[in-house]
Amino acid sequence: MGANNRCKAYAGGIDIAFPLAKLIANIQGYTDAGFNAVKIKVGQNDPKVDMERIRAVRALIAPDITFMIDANYGLNVEQVIALGNKVKDQNIFRFEGRQTKTPIADQVLISLKAGGICGSNLHYYKNGGFGSIQFRELMVLGHEASGEILEIGSDVEGLSIGQLVAISSSHPCIACEYCLRAQPNHCENMRFYGSAMPFPHIQGAFQQSIVADVSQCAPADGLQAAEAAMAEPFSVSLHAVKQVGNLVEKTVLITGCGPIDIMIILAVRRALATKINATDLSEFTLQKATLAGADVIHNVATNPDALSSLNVGKGQVDVHFECLGSEIALRSGVVALRPKGRLIQLGLVGDMSIPMQALTTKEITLKGSFRHHEE
Repeated sequence: MGANNRCKAYAGGIDIAFPLAKLIANIQGYTDAGFNAVKIKVGQNDPKVDMERIRAVRALIAPDITFMIDANYGLNVEQVIALGNKVKDQNIFRFEGRQTKTPIADQVLISLKAGGICGSNLHYYKNGGFGSIQFRELMVLGHEASGEILEIGSDVEGLSIGQLVAISSSHPCIACEYCLRAQPNHCENMRFYGSAMPFPHIQGAFQQSIVADVSQCAPADGLQAAEAAMAEPFSVSLHAVKQVGNLVEKTVLITGCGPIDIMIILAVRRALATKINATDLSEFTLQKATLAGADVIHNVATNPDALSSLNVGKGQVDVHFECLGSEIALRSGVVALRPKGRLIQLGLVGDMSIPMQALTTKEITLKGSFRHHEE
């Protein structure tokens, strides 16, 4: 449920065990009608047979359609996981019903209205995780969301039924060592929506309705649902900018122009940075960076030496926000940073090698930025 993209899905279910001609005719009918997601019932055949039929249909008529696997139809959890692991490149996920929970005293029941698809969601979807964080069970994705309140608990104040709220994905325990040190984003018992870091995994927000604590709800009066859903990634951006401190009259480099990166541009512009450089491989996202306030954009796909002007002397950049989790981007930023510059690492894909000698001799401060909370 991207904030700017709509998915037209047929959820009635088509049996994969249909004769192939009928199966193809059914799916063709929905693709012709503009559907880009179709629920498939599997499990009557051997899973290998089901997968061969799915691949055959995709190759023949539906290369881009998403198949929602109805795992309640004859498959157990282990079989569904195995099925998913075999077809990571096939745009397949599980579709299932879940029982709606009832909010307790300090909770609310929210009807989801909009959600953003984060890069981590794509890593989960395409690769089963990223770095050391991998699926160990089925998990609902989603942590950028907004919705309308359906029910409120008896102790809830300041919120009302029908009100639009931005939903914070951060749900710390408020009792562990790090929560008591005022570092809730490092909570030892964090229940962050759509996270496979703990086990059992924390289920995400891409559901028709979800129960949340009052502390997770920010009133979004006057906003559209899609705008409210952007509060979570904007909080990530604000948390990263806060790691730097004073940005007045600083030259900034931002590698990557995804949604979080674009919102970093907005934040550092408001913090009175003098010159904002942004890099990406896509001209489309670079133009969005310009609209957000970037002074100079660098397309490193068409011009690999685009940052050479920032490397003059011992570097021309005061602060580098590395948002891709890319070793190449990190290294290019180290070269561009002035002595005593700051490198803020947001991108989280896996481990990478860093140019320690250059970091040391230029006295660069490398600091991570992880999630958010009070933002």
